[in-house]
Amino acid sequence: MYIPMLKLLSTVRHYASRNATALKLNYVCNYGKQKCPGNIKQQSLFLHKELPVRLAQRAVELENLPYSVSSTPSIQNVYDLYLKSFDKITSHPEPNSTEESNSFTELISNIKIEHKDLELDISNALEPYREKHGNKSISKDEIIIIDKTLEHFYSSRIGIRFLIGQHVDVQKDSLSETTVGVIDIKCDPHKVIKHAVEDVKMIVDNVFYKDLEIELDLAKSDYEFLYIPSHLYYIVFEVLKNAGRATAEFNDCTKPIKIQTSVSKNDFIIKISDNGGGFSREVLENIFSFSFTTANENHENRGIKIAGYGHGLGLSRIYARYFGGDMTVSPVEGVGTDVYIYLNRFGDKSENVADERT
Repeated sequence: MYIPMLKLLSTVRHYASRNATALKLNYVCNYGKQKCPGNIKQQSLFLHKELPVRLAQRAVELENLPYSVSSTPSIQNVYDLYLKSFDKITSHPEPNSTEESNSFTELISNIKIEHKDLELDISNALEPYREKHGNKSISKDEIIIIDKTLEHFYSSRIGIRFLIGQHVDVQKDSLSETTVGVIDIKCDPHKVIKHAVEDVKMIVDNVFYKDLEIELDLAKSDYEFLYIPSHLYYIVFEVLKNAGRATAEFNDCTKPIKIQTSVSKNDFIIKISDNGGGFSREVLENIFSFSFTTANENHENRGIKIAGYGHGLGLSRIYARYFGGDMTVSPVEGVGTDVYIYLNRFGDKSENVADERT
């Protein structure tokens, strides 16, 4: 039992020393358009080599978390799942034939499903740290280690799920003429924003029993660009959810949230402004930390929770940055908060693979 595990850990460390391959969104999209058996097999061969590197790097880095975090059952479950997934992929024959490629695709599709709830496991492991953060009994060094490790972990996780989802979906019949796997070559950002708006309004109504007003000032209503709609939705939804909670708590939803969009030379820009009271500069220093939350209460009703996981803004910024965008937050204490989301509109920026060797 111990010898196979030691051999596996040695192999994991060997793979973790390799460089991950950062891809550009437009390259992945253009390659996916060429939907032929040869290309599908080449994608399988690439992922058979690439996914173990990314899984191994994050498994090794999880060991750097403070012992009180890394030893929790939740983090141990995540660590074990990464090791098992690594072992499954490296044990699978190299997909040189169509049959082996199909088998490999099914394998990684199942791995993606098995990994779907990892954010909740990690959030649960960090709950004691959020309490310590609130009463300032956690050191800055511990916070820096936790946040750096999890920024790398989640950035890599986004990439792993993107690559698997793209590979699996590109082999299916496209839902529309504009989609290539999970990528939409004519992503309508305003449609995605409106979807997030309706969902957040419903959540605020369910949790606070308040009618949240959201005003839209959308530039170029017919604007489209190359992007992943699910990534855009996640970012806008999480930012709006925070703004909705702050608005309900601070002014009882008497003042609207405003969303403005703009198209610059390189970016599609979204500005989300609320009158939810803002927060201090001290809070701003920690706003993206995974061991911090601005929620003072467990806002949950009818099975719907609006805040308290400590992941919303941190993960949103990682999603924004993944293909060359960014997200910034500007609070005015006692008034409200402006959030600026910048998304690269050409798909020509490489993945942020969180690989310190590159």
